[in-house]
Amino acid sequence: MCENCDNLSSALASLSVSTHNMAKTNVIDPEGDVILICGKTEFQVSSKVLSLASPVFKALFSPSFAEGQPTSSKASRIQLHDDDAESMLFMCAVLHHKCAFSKGIGLERLERLAVVTDKYDCVCAMCYWGRCEIYNTKHTKEPSRLLWPAYAFDEAQFFNSLTKFMMLNLPNDGKAQTASRKYGIPEEIESHIPEGLIEAIFLAEQDVKREMQIQIEQIISPIAEKSTAGDLILGSDDIIFSHCDCISISSLINGLSRQGLWPLTSAVHRLSISMLCKKLEACDVGLASRITKLKKCSRCPENVAAKVAKIREAALTRFEGLCLDCIKNPGKSPEQRLQCRVPHQHFRGLPRQLPVSEGQ
Repeated sequence: MCENCDNLSSALASLSVSTHNMAKTNVIDPEGDVILICGKTEFQVSSKVLSLASPVFKALFSPSFAEGQPTSSKASRIQLHDDDAESMLFMCAVLHHKCAFSKGIGLERLERLAVVTDKYDCVCAMCYWGRCEIYNTKHTKEPSRLLWPAYAFDEAQFFNSLTKFMMLNLPNDGKAQTASRKYGIPEEIESHIPEGLIEAIFLAEQDVKREMQIQIEQIISPIAEKSTAGDLILGSDDIIFSHCDCISISSLINGLSRQGLWPLTSAVHRLSISMLCKKLEACDVGLASRITKLKKCSRCPENVAAKVAKIREAALTRFEGLCLDCIKNPGKSPEQRLQCRVPHQHFRGLPRQLPVSEGQ
């Protein structure tokens, strides 16, 4: 590591624990013509470098803004209000090619860095460094908190995979009052996420769960029809079942109960999609073993095990994450969607409909 990187690393390490009352100046560019001030922290930078990277800085340094006017022959001093000092120091260091890659800056720092990157509109200059940090942090125990960095640093592939993971794997504990709390995204970060994005993920998940519940109920419904007709009395020990459809469905209800999936409504609300599929698979194994020797009747076009397997397959394999390109550029034509960085068929921007029900 070069001397400049060593000095910068020391500055970053001391910044968060500094207790000095006097302003501390971190020299990023010794010949810099601007001193940025964040609270009690200052750093000397080049206005030319920052202007090339950020249209916001370019406007800030222009003669039409008072902040861009030098008070003397010395460097201009510009106060940056409401910006996180550590994040600004990181960003300016990267833009000046003074920051070496590390093993990861941590999730909270990455979220804050994404905030200032977005605010100063310098994603083009920061995206490579930001994407490396995203992949350095991807094994976090709070993966949903990478949603904002993935959006801000324009990492389309990771964004697609992450939104799919969030839809499939994060359960509803029944206590979350907002989608952001459900996914564990801090309130101060949620305010930066585009309106409707978190809701779209939440609604997409709910649409899939609702479709799964409807399809399972459609398998079970013949029981009610036959009970009404007086053909069968469910639960009676001396009943001899003559229809394979009937015995398969009754086995399914017993299997759902053993897996904690009955009644369906509460289970669907409580569990993630992937957990619902796992529990359905456990029911499916029992069904397959119990109906192997039964013949299909005219009312049973396929056995229940195959129907349940089809529901699981639709939920897990035909499910798509969100397209970052469509979200940032809504209203694309079908031809334009072919140019998206992540190929997709079903989602267009912020979806309300899920593909599970298609082709059923």
